[in-house]
Amino acid sequence: MRVAVLLFLLISSTSVFSQENTLDEDVTALQVHRVFLQESTVTSAGLIDIVDKEEKVGSCAEEYVKKQSKTYAKIVKENLYDLIHNFDDIASRIYGKKNQNKNDVPYIEKIEALAHVQCNTYYQMGILR
Repeated sequence: MRVAVLLFLLISSTSVFSQENTLDEDVTALQVHRVFLQESTVTSAGLIDIVDKEEKVGSCAEEYVKKQSKTYAKIVKENLYDLIHNFDDIASRIYGKKNQNKNDVPYIEKIEALAHVQCNTYYQMGILR
């Protein structure tokens, strides 16, 4: 997700820079606001896609939580969650340091976070159709 946002910002900044060079006159705040409203409006087809995505990701996440709530892989899933959300803790464990800050996030919330990450990735890859 961070990579996608970074790429979006990079692409949009280059397009803004190229648009800035082509403007010969001053642009008012009202004109900028109108352009923003035109570009940020959501069409009915786009809204249907958003709703469809949320339904598919939600059902995938529920199924993942049901399947992965077993205790046999609890340590692995906690390590995966820490790798995504608390990389400093994983790095300190690798270097043999004691973990000073204990994570108070319940196991079910960790599983739900992993489920949403995995299901959003599957949807973007086109697997959830």
